[in-house]
Amino acid sequence: MFSNHLYVALQAAREAGALIKERFGTRLEINQKDGGRDFVTEVDRQAQNVIAFILSGKFPEHLIIGEEDDELDSELGSLADLQPDQYAWVVDPLDGTSNYIRNIPNYSVSITLVQGQDLKVGVIYIPQNDEIFYAEPGKGAWRNGKPIHVADNPNVASSMLGAGVPVLDEKERQEMMKILSKVAPKCLSMRMSGSSSSSLAYVACGRFSALFESGMHPWDILAGALLVTEAGGKVSNFSGGDFLVTSSDILASNGQVHGELLEYLK
Repeated sequence: MFSNHLYVALQAAREAGALIKERFGTRLEINQKDGGRDFVTEVDRQAQNVIAFILSGKFPEHLIIGEEDDELDSELGSLADLQPDQYAWVVDPLDGTSNYIRNIPNYSVSITLVQGQDLKVGVIYIPQNDEIFYAEPGKGAWRNGKPIHVADNPNVASSMLGAGVPVLDEKERQEMMKILSKVAPKCLSMRMSGSSSSSLAYVACGRFSALFESGMHPWDILAGALLVTEAGGKVSNFSGGDFLVTSSDILASNGQVHGELLEYLK
């Protein structure tokens, strides 16, 4: 039913996740990046190496774009310029590093395969719960071998929502705080998990009715965008336009609350 691309991505996510989980709660080498609000550990880099080794071994002709790469600007440019017959793997080896270094057990591995400008494979693995979410176009969304679907909440008032505040851009942080001040009183409850990938997986399986975040990178949100779409939900940017592989803001929802939330986000 599924492609070899997906099976290899599942293997890579599980092997990286096993490494990450084994090191959880141990002494780590922690470095700050991007002005001190973002962090990286040796575990991030080791997990990315595990994933890259598996993917490049099976698909040597594919580009691999990982969060911990040294030349991200040029690689992200390559992602935007992919031709219809070109493939790129977009990898976040440890989404939720800030949680991880504080022994908060909410972190994930995210792997996406992009062909041209289309999402072909999405895998999100949450090692602490041993939950693996995956999707391919037209084949639905799955969790641990069982199909999943978005929530059936009809409005924001009945919904648990996920959100995130941008880490780096101060203007975007302030804009998001304004949005949250409008949305939070209207919804049933609000959660900020510290892992965008995990939160998008929660939208896909119906735990959250929606997630909205800005200031994102492709490795944060591409796998989750495919999961939500295949689970019967809707994904757009904050303006309601098409979600692209280069989009930096995302509204992913069960579809029913999408229009209502766009009114707060636009």
